[in-house]
Amino acid sequence: MRYPSFRLLCSTMLACLLACLALLTTTLPSYASSSPSAKKATATCHQLLVQLHGSAPATSQCLDQRSSGSTKTSVKPAITTDNVCSTYTGALKIYSDANYEGSMICFIGTGWADMTQYWIFWPGNWNDQASSFYGGCNSGTFYQNVNTSTHTGWGNSQNFSGVYSGEGNFDGLNGHLPNDSLSAIYISSSCNY
Repeated sequence: MRYPSFRLLCSTMLACLLACLALLTTTLPSYASSSPSAKKATATCHQLLVQLHGSAPATSQCLDQRSSGSTKTSVKPAITTDNVCSTYTGALKIYSDANYEGSMICFIGTGWADMTQYWIFWPGNWNDQASSFYGGCNSGTFYQNVNTSTHTGWGNSQNFSGVYSGEGNFDGLNGHLPNDSLSAIYISSSCNY
């Protein structure tokens, strides 16, 4: 039995390593909706705006390079830490950290949102990443689990309403879901769009 030469073995291993590195450095797409036919979203986005369209696919837009003091079309050259979603005053805002800090995903419109479909950073999505929320003018339900085949929530839940229970931390207290447990959202009514 003849074994491959050391040089051939090293070059094959190097080629495999380079292919793996190339795969890791590419940006993996995320679906921008609770539907498989939706537009793709940016793989790393610290401020993502999602517009729900009822039963139609949602659309999304990364707001990382926009300034909250600018118009919707002006772009800064680098990622800003401004709260860009604040320009959408009635949006449901979900934060990665307690007390309304960290990365943010905002929702306008009504419908279902499967948090596994939105990237916060590569390779992690928004599933089980939420620590606080601001409900804006929206009403609906947060769910601890998601049915990925139907894109609906199930299990432990927390109702929210901009009027009565519209903001706080996911801390497991007073009917809130525990920290880092949000997997699905249903917005039943909204003043946005």
